[in-house]
Amino acid sequence: MLIMSKMYEEFIKEVKELAISKNDNDLLNKALDFERKNKKILIVGLGLLGGSFAQGLSDYGYEVGAIDTNKDSIDYAIKTNIIKHGSTEVSFDYVNSFDVIIFALYPHVFVEWLRKYQSYIKKSAIISDVTGVKTWLINELNSFIRKDINLVLAHPMAGREVYGVRNSDKNMFIGANYIITPLDDTSIEAIEFMKDIAKKLGFKNIVCLSVKEHDEMIGFLSQLTHCIAISLMTCKESEHLVEYTGDSFRDLTRIAKINDEMWSELFLINKDELISQMDLFLDQFTKLKKSIETGDVEEMKNIMEMVRRIPRLYGNKSVISKARELCAGVLEAEKALDYLEKVYDILDENGFSENISIDLATVNDMDYYTGVVFRGYLDYT
Repeated sequence: MLIMSKMYEEFIKEVKELAISKNDNDLLNKALDFERKNKKILIVGLGLLGGSFAQGLSDYGYEVGAIDTNKDSIDYAIKTNIIKHGSTEVSFDYVNSFDVIIFALYPHVFVEWLRKYQSYIKKSAIISDVTGVKTWLINELNSFIRKDINLVLAHPMAGREVYGVRNSDKNMFIGANYIITPLDDTSIEAIEFMKDIAKKLGFKNIVCLSVKEHDEMIGFLSQLTHCIAISLMTCKESEHLVEYTGDSFRDLTRIAKINDEMWSELFLINKDELISQMDLFLDQFTKLKKSIETGDVEEMKNIMEMVRRIPRLYGNKSVISKARELCAGVLEAEKALDYLEKVYDILDENGFSENISIDLATVNDMDYYTGVVFRGYLDYT
């Protein structure tokens, strides 16, 4: 088996060299794709994200295995072809047979797993993850991680309110964002491989950020939003609130409904960035509160005017034109608007234009990172 593997590696190497010498990009891309597709991928942690990664990669043709402490999860994933094989035990022979390992674990579990089992990992293997905070993770890993493996940490900006491999859905990645946080010594080839994986899974906006940029952005866009939603949901008790709830409040209840164990850990390991963002929010909230207390109408209007300066992308088809002006030159955004316009035109042709409103700021469910939401209302009168 080892001899066949070496022969295969030498063959691919020769094909790539031939393609480069002849400047044959088509042949080179085919060789690279063949090489990538023949890498074995291990998913450690078969929860919602791990299961969805495994499902998408298996459907694309990769040989995918998994390790999870829950035997039922492994059995279910094998039965439904989410993975080809799996184990509840961590053994050298099994782990060492994989070229790529993607960890879908809580941050501290991920670190402890590598601390205990990194000697089982194949030399030059690619190690990636789905963790939502990076600075703490890098600081921990740098104290012991081997130098002969390729660490390509990443954050898929996708999720759901449900958990577990039984809720796996590869489609949750379609159109979502994927952030890679490469280190200085991360190989270009390993980064490109993970970019290719993300493309195959359907991620649309695939970007590289520094660890600090990532954690600052996540602290504001994601974690602060959850903190505000949680605080609002828990600051007032009334069994009758549901009788008066509107759309905006319902959206916040969904954002507040999160995995308490995981998010508590994420808040704490990103606490410096998160507290900094909370301070910014509190400063502005306090300013608004003071203007209300003192009856300072002008100050209230000034604060509200700042919000009004933000483009309000809500209304009829003209919203699409306004959005095009704001994102001119951003190809992915322009493509998304092209798609939205096609959908609108189809509905318009069928006589529904008077019943359509477009809101490019709508936030729904746990898909708040990206995606188009179609909401319909039926008249039962």
